[in-house]
Amino acid sequence: MIGYSFRHRRFLDLRHFWLVIVCVLVCAVVQLSAPSRSLARTGVAIRVNPIWSLRVDYVEDLAFSWDGKYFVATSTAKDTEVWRVLDRKRVFVCPAGRSVAFSPDGRWLAVGQTDDSIRIYRTKTWAYNTSIHLELGVPTKLIFTADGRWLIGIADNGRGIHSWRTKTWQEEWHETSPRTMPSFVISSNSGRIWTACGSALRCYDLLTGALLANVELSIQKATAIELLNGSVLVGGNRGELLSVNTVSGNTVSRRSEPYGSINAIAGCEKRSVVCIASFDSMQTPSDKSITAHSVKGHGMLHFWDTSDWSPILSIATDSEGDRCLALTRDGKLLAVGSGSGAIRIWRIRS
Repeated sequence: MIGYSFRHRRFLDLRHFWLVIVCVLVCAVVQLSAPSRSLARTGVAIRVNPIWSLRVDYVEDLAFSWDGKYFVATSTAKDTEVWRVLDRKRVFVCPAGRSVAFSPDGRWLAVGQTDDSIRIYRTKTWAYNTSIHLELGVPTKLIFTADGRWLIGIADNGRGIHSWRTKTWQEEWHETSPRTMPSFVISSNSGRIWTACGSALRCYDLLTGALLANVELSIQKATAIELLNGSVLVGGNRGELLSVNTVSGNTVSRRSEPYGSINAIAGCEKRSVVCIASFDSMQTPSDKSITAHSVKGHGMLHFWDTSDWSPILSIATDSEGDRCLALTRDGKLLAVGSGSGAIRIWRIRS
C-alpha cells in the first residue's frame, strides 16, 4: 500500500511537470508567432499587431469611413476598392483615382480621378451620383469638413486649393499657390484651412478662401501635415517634425530622432498617439528592446506620445517606404500604404 502510494504520487508529480513544460512551450510559440511590438517606457503603452494585408499596383491614397466600418484604397494603376472592415469583404469597385474621402455622415464617397474630375458616390447603394470637373488639374487630396457642408481639395500638382458646397456640389472658391502643397488639414472649429507650402505654413479662411497667415518654418521642404490638439504638425524631407500652435503661431521642434524624409503623419487625440511614416536612409538607435533596427533605405513607422512628445515605438516596414497613412477616429486601426503596393492594417491596443 505504501509502495502504491509512492508510485502514484511520483506519477502525478511527473504528469504535473510535463504539463508545466507544455504550457511554457505553448506560450513561447504564441509570443514568437505574433509579429507585434509593444513598449511601456513612457506614459502611453501600446501594442501594434498586423491583422490584414492587401496589395494593389500602386497606392495613392487610403481612408476609413468616420464610423470605421469601411476602408477604401485608390490607385492610378488599378481600380479604387472599398472593403467592409468587419468581415474584410470587398463591397464596391470604381475607376482608378488619386485621392479619396468619406463624408462625416457616411452618405458620400468622393474619389479624385486622373481625368481632372471628382466622382461622388452614395455609400448606401454605392451608386454614382455626380461628377465635379476641375479647371486646375488632377485632385491629389480630398477632405470633408466635420459638419459635412464642404469638400476641400488640392489639384494641379498641389498648386491649387478648391472648395465645394456638398449641398449642390458647386465650387465656392479656389486659390492658387506659388509653391506645391503636398497636403492640408481643416480646423472646423476655427474655420481655417492649413496647408504646407515649401518651407511655409499658409492659413486660409474656410468660407472665402482668403489668405489669413503665412508662417515661415525652419524646414527645407514640407512633405506631410496633420492637425492634433490645437496644433499643426509639419514633417519635412530631412526628417524635421515641427508643431505650430494654430492660435499663437508659435513653432516648436518635436524631432528627437535622426529620421529620414517624413512621408505621412496620422494622429489620434483620444489616445494621445501620433504615427509618423518616414523613409530612413540612416540608422536609427539599435536597441532592439526599444526600436526596430532599420537598415539603409527602409521605411519606418514611428509612434509618439503627444502628452510629453516622447518616442514610444519604431517599426521597420517596407523597403520602398510608406506613402500614406489612415487612422480610424478611435485610434484602434491604422492603415499603411507602401510604395511597393502593399497595404497593411494594424490593430493598436493600449
